[in-house]
Amino acid sequence: MSIRLASDLSHVKRFKGPLADELRVLSRSEPSQLKEYAGIPFAEPTGTSTAADESAAVTPLIGSSDQVVPAETDLQPPAEIPAPRSRWIVSEWFDLLFVCGFAPWILGLAASLVFGATPVPPVVPSEIVQATSALPVESGATPQAFSLAFVVASLVLGESHQFTSIIRYFTAIRNRKKSYFVARLPFWFLYAAVITDLAVHFDRDLTLIAPVWLSALSAVFSLGFTFFPVVLMQHVCAQAKAISMIYCGKAGYKFGFGERLGLSITTWFLVLAGACTIAAPFGATSGGAELLTLLGYIRTASIGGALTFVWATALYYLHRGFIRKEWLPVGTAAIWCNLAIWLLLPLKELLFVWLFVPLFFHATQHWSVAWSVKRAELAVDGVSLSKGRNVWEFFRMAIPIQTATVLVLFLPLLVGEGTTGLSQTLSVELSIFVFYIHYFADRVVWRPQ
Repeated sequence: MSIRLASDLSHVKRFKGPLADELRVLSRSEPSQLKEYAGIPFAEPTGTSTAADESAAVTPLIGSSDQVVPAETDLQPPAEIPAPRSRWIVSEWFDLLFVCGFAPWILGLAASLVFGATPVPPVVPSEIVQATSALPVESGATPQAFSLAFVVASLVLGESHQFTSIIRYFTAIRNRKKSYFVARLPFWFLYAAVITDLAVHFDRDLTLIAPVWLSALSAVFSLGFTFFPVVLMQHVCAQAKAISMIYCGKAGYKFGFGERLGLSITTWFLVLAGACTIAAPFGATSGGAELLTLLGYIRTASIGGALTFVWATALYYLHRGFIRKEWLPVGTAAIWCNLAIWLLLPLKELLFVWLFVPLFFHATQHWSVAWSVKRAELAVDGVSLSKGRNVWEFFRMAIPIQTATVLVLFLPLLVGEGTTGLSQTLSVELSIFVFYIHYFADRVVWRPQ
């Protein structure tokens, strides 16, 4: 768009730019000097003019000579631009530490420097106390305090994170449009298993349980208990992969079918590698020579396959970044790298890091997603989350979860067998039942309705 001025304004050059810029230029010019603006005539003052006359003179006139209407000069305020969508689940630093996996590195390296020993990876809280109390005391370090802190963290973060999906399953699932009938079938078996297990502990004579059902349930329970570490490893890897996909979705990073298939194969090889090392099935190492030989072959093949696919995946996405300028989000790259290093790097010092992976990687990932979903649902309901309201809503979500954790998992340990007939064995069994309910609930409750 151009501006044509009178000959006495020859020093004014041709202007180009947004309409708003040109209007500002015109508003600074003398009214008598303006002849034409983009073909729209301007009124010229005659005689002595006042400020009001000059203001009126620069107003463009629209319409015929008989009916002249001043054009509307007030610029409308721009439409409100929504705030950019965050590429993090909670916040940048929180995600990097407790979702992407850097907190276990920091805590694990600090613990190795303090205690200077290789710990035994604990499975249940009682083994945590045994493992940490056996650590040598150096520089005034107290393993008992470390054990207590670990147990408290297990209650607040580790064990309780399972109930985030369980409570959501028994509440929000009722409001879903899709029934997920097939995905809910395992729950019915778990309900029957829990009822049977309680009946076994209260009815010592087994008069209430059919022998056939008890035998079948015992076989399935034995299988689930034996492969519990393997299923747990698959759960950790699958959740990490899902969290990395969340970061990709937030950043608009797209995957094709082949890319998704390659990631799934790589994840399963990592699961197998973990199942042959840090998460071997219970009793696998106490088998005969033939079983140990077979496990050795499986371990070699799984670690070799995992290394191959991990390197291929890394090279592919580096190539995609350099050639197509499509780089993986920072959160995704951090999760993939940390998980691959933890499972494939053969260092005993990583056992210290693994002490903190279940709490400050896997569990905190789950808490972060649960809180992020809760905030999104509150926003849909029109709830404005100020700083104080954020804290209140988080505690509203967390208190029922912590209460259920104490009642289901830790109360049997506290009351003991002498008062209610519940034993530590029942507590461990309930813990495994809770894990499997959480495992299957995770496949349903975080999906869109």
